[in-house]
Amino acid sequence: MNDSIHPTKNYAHKIKSRKKIQWLYRWHKKIGLFFCLWLILLAITGILLNHTEDLSLNQRPIQSHWLLDWHDITVPDHALSFMISKEKTMTQIENIVFLNDQTITESSDPIIGSITIDHLEMPMMVIAFNTHLERLTEDGEKIDTLPLDFSAKKIGLFNDNKGNSTCIIETSDGNYLYSQDFTEWKSMQQSPSTHLEKAPFPVILPAIHWSHSISLTDEQLQKVQKQYRQTQLSWEKVILSLHNGYFFGSIGKWLTDLWGIFALLISITGLYLWQQKETMKIFDHKIPPPIVAILFGYIMWLGSGGILTHENMSVIRLILASTTFISGMFFYLSGVIALRKAKTTVNPLKPESASSLVASGIYKISRNPIYVGFALSLIAWMFWLQSLWSFFGVVAFIIYIDRFQIAPEERAMHALFVYAFGNYKKQVRRWL
Repeated sequence: MNDSIHPTKNYAHKIKSRKKIQWLYRWHKKIGLFFCLWLILLAITGILLNHTEDLSLNQRPIQSHWLLDWHDITVPDHALSFMISKEKTMTQIENIVFLNDQTITESSDPIIGSITIDHLEMPMMVIAFNTHLERLTEDGEKIDTLPLDFSAKKIGLFNDNKGNSTCIIETSDGNYLYSQDFTEWKSMQQSPSTHLEKAPFPVILPAIHWSHSISLTDEQLQKVQKQYRQTQLSWEKVILSLHNGYFFGSIGKWLTDLWGIFALLISITGLYLWQQKETMKIFDHKIPPPIVAILFGYIMWLGSGGILTHENMSVIRLILASTTFISGMFFYLSGVIALRKAKTTVNPLKPESASSLVASGIYKISRNPIYVGFALSLIAWMFWLQSLWSFFGVVAFIIYIDRFQIAPEERAMHALFVYAFGNYKKQVRRWL
C-alpha cells in the first residue's frame, strides 16, 4: 500500500536524529525539574483546598504579621465602641463586631449601642443595630436575632421601681420598652403605631441609662485592630493565592503563565520522546483507520453532550460542514481509486504487501489522501456538533494516525522503494 512516505534513513540522518533526541531529552529533564516544583505546590494546595471544610481552613485566621503585611491587610481608622461594663467593651470595625478583642458577630448595619441585663436567670448582653437586636451570652455566644419594626437610634437600660431592668429603644416616634420575657415591645407614650400597647407602669426618667459611644485606649484599640486584621485573612485565602499565583503579587500571574507554558513543553516533549521508543511499535497499524475515525467521532459526540441535532445551526456553519465533508470524501475516494488502478494493496494493516509506488493523481497533492479524507470528515463532524471541545478529537485523531499508522507505513514503503520513495517524499507533503 502507498498511502504514506518514509524519510530516508541513511547513516547521517540517524546520527542527526539521535543527537536531536539526546538534546531534547536533556532539556526535557531540566524543564521537568523546574515544572516539578510548581506541580508539587499545585498538588499540595489543591488537596488542601479540596478539604477546606474538613480542615476548617476558612475559619483559621492568620496571625503572622508578615503574611498580613504581604497581603496588604490594613485597618480602617474609624472604630465605633460602647462600654458594657468596666471589663467589657463592644467595638465595631467595618462589618465586624468585637467583645473586647474577641470576634462575636458580623453586620453591615452600624452598631448604635449595647447593654447588659444581669437580673435574669441567664444574664445576657444585647447589641442594638438600626434594624435589629442581637442577644448574646456573657461569654459572647450568640443566642438569637430580634428584628425591629422601627428604626432604632439608640439603646438603653430601663430600671423600674421593683429593681427589674429591660432594654429601651429610642426612635423618631418615641421610646419603646421590651417586655421582661422579650416577646413584645411596649410604647412609653402615645404613638401613631396602634399595634403597640402603652406601658402599664410609670416611667421615671432618671432610671434610664442610655448606651453612649466611648473612645478606646491606645492599648485596647491596638488589640481590636490586630484581631480585625486577622479576620480579614484566613488560611484558605493564603493557600488559594499560592494555588493561583496571586501570592507573588502582580508577577504571580506571569509566573503562572510561564509554568503553564512549561507544562505544555514538557507534555509535548514527553509525548515525542515516548513515541520514539521501540516499545511503542506494538501499537503500529493494529486498528483499521476507518474504525479509528469512527471511534474518535464517537468520542467527539460524547464530548459535545451526546446530542445529535441541527437545530439553531447557522447557514454558514451548515455550508462549512457540508463543504468540508464533501472535500474529505473527494480525497478518500480519489486515494482509493488511484491505488486500485495501480493494482496495489489498499489494506492499511499490511503496507509491506504494496506492489508499486503510486505518485500520480491525488498523490501529487498529498502522500496520504485517504487519511486527509478521514481528518476532513471529522472536521465536518466538528462543525455539525457545534462544539469547540470536539476540535481536540480531530487533533487526537491526526496524532494517532500520524504515529501509529503513517509511521509504520513509511518504514514499509522505504524498505520496498528506497530511492523512488526518497525522491517522492521531497516533492509531496505528508498531509497537505
